[in-house]
Amino acid sequence: MNLKHIFLSLLPVVALLGLAGCAHYKAKPLTKLQQVNGSAKASAQDESVTMTYEVFTKEDCKKYLDRDVQKKGYQPIHIAINNNTNSSFIFSTKNISIHCVDNEEVAEQVHTNTVARVVWYSVFGLFLPAIIDGFGSEKANRLLDADFSHKELQDQVIMPYHTIDGLIFIDIDNVDSLDNLTITLLNKEDRSPFIIPMDSQDVKSC
Repeated sequence: MNLKHIFLSLLPVVALLGLAGCAHYKAKPLTKLQQVNGSAKASAQDESVTMTYEVFTKEDCKKYLDRDVQKKGYQPIHIAINNNTNSSFIFSTKNISIHCVDNEEVAEQVHTNTVARVVWYSVFGLFLPAIIDGFGSEKANRLLDADFSHKELQDQVIMPYHTIDGLIFIDIDNVDSLDNLTITLLNKEDRSPFIIPMDSQDVKSC
């Protein structure tokens, strides 16, 4: 067997070895959205509750989530709600006018999957790379799960003069409905609904 044939026969093995351990998850923290309204020092007549949101692009997905979640059919939206009042409000994703997809469902769809590579490793008897790749994928997926959960906008109480922010995920087919996006908050004291007016919304990108 000449050198050319040896090289060609070893090429798939070398390629697979190069892939071993390449599973990773590395994403940047979310940046703060520019608020529509003023600061906590605003006077009484400036009291209001406002919302700002940014629709993630493919580049944003790669930067902040390290995965192209749009390709899997999900659209991340970064939302910030600024409570510039002396009242506390209850926020829940159930009270968003567009159905939100749980972060766990999205994360599951973009998990690193190395099954195909592990099969090829086994074909060539490369059990050590298979083990390394398996552990690398498991670690990457754990980091991804934790980060998606941390960045998702959680149900919570918005304290007076505080801002909450985070991501929601919607089906990408519902992006056109963002023009009518509303969020209903509940006053913590009497549970009365408070709908954030449309003119308080500031779409940063589409």
